[in-house]
Amino acid sequence: MPAYETTIKFPTLVTLDTGDEEGEGSQKVKVTYNDGTSQELGNPLNYIMRMVLNEDDYHILVLFSDPAKRQ
Repeated sequence: MPAYETTIKFPTLVTLDTGDEEGEGSQKVKVTYNDGTSQELGNPLNYIMRMVLNEDDYHILVLFSDPAKRQ
């Protein structure tokens, strides 16, 4: 019976690709595997970076991570 070599692919690192500067990176979850490959998953995350309450009119101001969504 011939010998078969099998390699199980498993994640070794899971990060959020935010880049080095604000607004950079894909904002997607990035999975790196033991075979050296990587993959970005899902849609970009648009998380809240900061929230402030305007005490004059009680409006909540929200700063999102995605500059395109801040308008």
